[in-house]
Amino acid sequence: MLASVGDAIDALAGEISGLLSTPANASLTPQISVHPNKSGTVGIGGFIDLHDDPQAEIWGRRLDAEVIVRVLAADQAGLLAAETQATRDILAADPDFLRKRGLLRVRRQKGDKSDTLAASDGLSAPFGRDIRFDVMFEHKPLPSQSEGTIDEVRRDITQGGDGPGKLVYATEFLDDPLADFSVANSGGQGTAGAWAYDAPNDQLLQTGTRRSGVAGLSGNKGGTFLTLNTGVAGGPLMNFVLNADVRSDGGGGLGLVFRFTDPQNFAFALLQTSSPLRVMGKRVANSGDFLETGGQADGVGYPTGEWLRLRLLADGDRFELAINEVTVLSGTDSTLTTPGNVGFFCRSNGTARFRHFRLARL
Repeated sequence: MLASVGDAIDALAGEISGLLSTPANASLTPQISVHPNKSGTVGIGGFIDLHDDPQAEIWGRRLDAEVIVRVLAADQAGLLAAETQATRDILAADPDFLRKRGLLRVRRQKGDKSDTLAASDGLSAPFGRDIRFDVMFEHKPLPSQSEGTIDEVRRDITQGGDGPGKLVYATEFLDDPLADFSVANSGGQGTAGAWAYDAPNDQLLQTGTRRSGVAGLSGNKGGTFLTLNTGVAGGPLMNFVLNADVRSDGGGGLGLVFRFTDPQNFAFALLQTSSPLRVMGKRVANSGDFLETGGQADGVGYPTGEWLRLRLLADGDRFELAINEVTVLSGTDSTLTTPGNVGFFCRSNGTARFRHFRLARL
């Protein structure tokens, strides 16, 4: 699974810290801060290779960042020595060693002539100075546990070209994507959908509380929707695989919508914590119902405060939802024959967050 930007930032700080000499006085240990300028993926959409032991996928993320090393000292002479040592530790390190640690480029910023810092700057020592570096870093953590035996080839393994398996759209929300999406709301209670871009965290936020339908285990559900525009998706979609990361810190309904025409006609996969459930359902001519077969799990919802990786498969009349690569719902419905849009779905959930959206047409 692709690590988050936060994980990559922490890993970069750890690698820089590992290069620095340990001072005799532990209270004068240099402090590291990482300020990313740009984040992207390596390999093919982040996928790099397969790991043999344990058997699992290797994913990678790249960061261009400013790294600030704050050196500390008890006096001016010690400050000069600390700056010299830290600069030497980082810039004189063996290039092959650095590359193996993911540090592809490390250089001190041009014109970096940092002033001496004082206690008023929040120092934990009498003297300090910030040394600034420009760093390109690749975070490629090795898997710690096996992903198990592959029983079947995942349908979201895609290739280029115009045939089946074409990647339609992918974003990690590093830039504001809202122009590519449209908001729609069911009638009902609560505030209308409020979808916003959170640039510092590369996420989408949804703070509206719109809800309609039945609260318990039912196919009668409505709320607020954010769907990928037809023009961006290359037309309405029938068969596809959608991967997305979702999270809610306060509970409520959270999931995905597909074959969406309007708030009166769509299909959905929804997770809910109040009256815990997981359900696939449909609304046709504003009448909600379950799928013809399957797609229900009562008494189990989702953990709040955790990122969940969802994968939704729509293949003809067959539908599957996976959480963190484990299929949790499957069902069929021969009446859902109209292609439509796909996107996010919230029901009575004002603390929803979203990152990573990857859509492939089958």
